[in-house]
Amino acid sequence: MRLLTFPFEELPLEAAIDRSRGAFVLAQLALEKTDVPLAVLGVTAIQPGPAIVLGAMQHAARVAPGAFDAATKISVVRRTTSGTGFCLDGGMLFTMALSTADAAFADATARNMINRCVRPLLAGFARAGLSATYLGREWIAHQRHALAVLGVDLSPRGSILIEAWLTEKGQLSIPRSVASSLEASCDRYRGRPQRSLEEVAAGLSREQIAQRFIEGAADRLGGLPQLVNDMPAADVAALRVTRPDDPLPADFTLLPPIEIPIGFLDVARTSAGSSWVGGDMLAPTYALGFEPPVDVSVLPMEGAQWDNVRRARDATHQCP
Repeated sequence: MRLLTFPFEELPLEAAIDRSRGAFVLAQLALEKTDVPLAVLGVTAIQPGPAIVLGAMQHAARVAPGAFDAATKISVVRRTTSGTGFCLDGGMLFTMALSTADAAFADATARNMINRCVRPLLAGFARAGLSATYLGREWIAHQRHALAVLGVDLSPRGSILIEAWLTEKGQLSIPRSVASSLEASCDRYRGRPQRSLEEVAAGLSREQIAQRFIEGAADRLGGLPQLVNDMPAADVAALRVTRPDDPLPADFTLLPPIEIPIGFLDVARTSAGSSWVGGDMLAPTYALGFEPPVDVSVLPMEGAQWDNVRRARDATHQCP
C-alpha cells in the first residue's frame, strides 16, 4: 500500500473540512489510475471559535434550531461526511482516506467496514498518548467518555473517508440552549460528559499529537507515509448553514422524523413527488438524499439499517 500525508496546519473550520475532502478525492483518483492501494492520512488543527458541525445529511432545524436565532453567537457548518452533529470550540480533525477499504483490510465487508477502518485511527491516538476505544456507533471513547465524533463517506467505487473530530475545549454535545427537543432527548454519549483536548492532551503540542498520530496510523496500515503538499480541490465543499430548513429544497413537505438507534432519520417529499431521506446515521452520502443506488444492501451503515431508509422512502409516497 502507498501512504501519503498532508502537512499539519491550523485552518478555519470550513477550510479544514475541504482539506479532508481533498484527501478523499485523492484516494478516488488513485483508484481510477492505478491498481496500487492508496491511503491518505492527515491532521488539521481548527481555529478557535464556537461552532456546530452538522453531518452532511442532517436537517438543520431538527438538530439545532436555536442556533439560527440572531442573538446566538455560534456558527453552523455542514461537513461533507455523514453522521451526527456536534459542537466544537477549536480542536483537531483527523483524516484517513482509502482508495478501497478491502485493500487495507482484507476482511472488510459492508457490515464491518466502518469498524475496520477506525482501527488505524485508534492506533494513531494510542501513539499520541490518547488511549481510545471504539464500541460502535458514532464516537470514539477515552476512558469510557466520548473523545471524538466520527464522520464517514464512501464513493460509488468503494473509496472511503473516515474523519475523527475532537474539540479543543468544552463539550461535544450540542448545547440545550440551541438544541431541538428531539436532539436533547438523544442519549448521544451515554449520559457522560465528553473529553476535550485541553483535558486529555496536557503537555503535548497539537503538532506533536499530529506527528505521533500519523506514525501510529501508518504503522497500523503497514507503510511509511510520503508528504504531499498539493491536495486536489474538494468535490463537495463545506457549507456555512444559514437557514433552519437546510439542506431541504424550497418545495418540500417535511414528514415526522423516524427514530433509529443512533438518533433520527429526516424524511421529506417535494411537490413533484420526489422523496428525500437523510439523518444521523453513518453511511455513504450518495446513497441518501434524492438519488439512491439500486442496491444499497451492499453498502456500509452504522446506527441504522438500510431497511429503515427504504421504509422512510415508502412513507413519503403513502402520505396524502
